[in-house]
Amino acid sequence: MNKKQFFMIPDEMKGNEWWGFHWLEHVTAVPAPLVLVTGYKENGLANGTMQSWFCFSNENNFYCIFGSVNKYTHMYEIISKKKQIVINFPDRTCIEKCMDTVANNSYDMDELSASNLHYRDGSKVKAPVVNECFLNLECEVEWEREIYEGSIWSDDISYLEKTYWYHAYMTGKYLKRKDYFKLNHVLHTMYETHMSVLLVGFDRITWGGSANKLHFIPIEKQAHLKKYYCPENLDGVEQNLISCMKWFQEDTQEICKLKGLDYSAYSVDTIHSNELGYCKVPSE
Repeated sequence: MNKKQFFMIPDEMKGNEWWGFHWLEHVTAVPAPLVLVTGYKENGLANGTMQSWFCFSNENNFYCIFGSVNKYTHMYEIISKKKQIVINFPDRTCIEKCMDTVANNSYDMDELSASNLHYRDGSKVKAPVVNECFLNLECEVEWEREIYEGSIWSDDISYLEKTYWYHAYMTGKYLKRKDYFKLNHVLHTMYETHMSVLLVGFDRITWGGSANKLHFIPIEKQAHLKKYYCPENLDGVEQNLISCMKWFQEDTQEICKLKGLDYSAYSVDTIHSNELGYCKVPSE
């Protein structure tokens, strides 16, 4: 047997897209079930997220424990707010349809119907049960834990960039429609993403959550987060967004340099007129 030792990421794995996961999670991965986790988004539309890295256990009840959940997905938002999901187990007859939810993941989309999957509400939880899957576990969320308290903030800058600009793209149409609720949702995601970028660069304290840690980043950087709000009449939102997007781009470039990371050099074109117009999806 030819064994290898790795103390840092191998050269052949550099440059890969990890989508918020650590490279060692891929090196140490062993065969595990691939499931479709479903729930309802805040707008009432069905969401489906392909997920693995989980196990089962029991202590006076039966539990499914997900060891690695990306915090910038619809699944995490549903877990945090709705606290009701269904874990659907696909077989070879429907796995491709389930995988289609990876591409069909817009907030404004019924991701299951768009993937040609059929579903009904659960009998115990308010979440979609996928008919095509051979096993469906209706679940209520019991708790969420960080791996350990007192850690310095860390996140995947490349993934944060893509998350930010994906949501920034949607702001133009919601402003034109004057859709307060969808715009407010998108602004919240952009705020959380920008916040995480800043904490990657400037977090120095080993206690508390993000709200505590933000008090200890530079004052001028704190100001970059204070324009992600959505007043009822939408006054000033467009100009605030233009400022926020510029700051996000500058902050990301600064922090990549600070951390010795490759800056992806994403570019965003915004129309500086009486309306936002559009935000071009950045390309590498």
